[in-house]
Amino acid sequence: MRGEKNGLVGIDRVMEERFNQKVQKAGIGDLPLIVEIENKLFTEEEGRFEEKAYRWLLENPRDVRAYLSPEEIEDYDIDPDEEIIDASVLLYCVHDIVVGHGTIIVSKDADGKTMGRIYSIGILKEYRRNLFAALFMGKMEQLLWMAGCEYVALETHASYTWWVDHLKTRKYRIMEIVKDYYTEGEDALKMRKELYG
Repeated sequence: MRGEKNGLVGIDRVMEERFNQKVQKAGIGDLPLIVEIENKLFTEEEGRFEEKAYRWLLENPRDVRAYLSPEEIEDYDIDPDEEIIDASVLLYCVHDIVVGHGTIIVSKDADGKTMGRIYSIGILKEYRRNLFAALFMGKMEQLLWMAGCEYVALETHASYTWWVDHLKTRKYRIMEIVKDYYTEGEDALKMRKELYG
């Protein structure tokens, strides 16, 4: 049964109960909060999303590429033929306080497989020492698995060695190095995790 295979076990369950965590799908009414958190998490050089980008995503979850110019689609290495099924902005709450947000996308790849993409994830600085990023990541993976995704793909800064090491412990593999992917000219690692098999 699906819920049993990827259900919370061990330390995840203890942390869930201790910190009263919750992941909820954001709506348009959450836009000011999303923008406030985004501005705390990222600089413009790090690829911070603007308010209009989040507004478009919240209002047009199955048409996320329509917001981007052809140049941006090429810059972000997005497959124009990838069929978007759904996209969600998620709020991560601990004791009913929103401490982070993330974006996930469900789509069909060129081989017809249902894939998940963790497009962004961020936890406010004051909450980063309590494994919340790892726990939030697990919840995002569970949502993508429940949506029928066969694998999860993401990009991350090549210089974030601590995060790359953590992703490897979660069974992510480096698939490709993309030169000058980020605004500040930093390389990215494309990583992937199989959810079935």
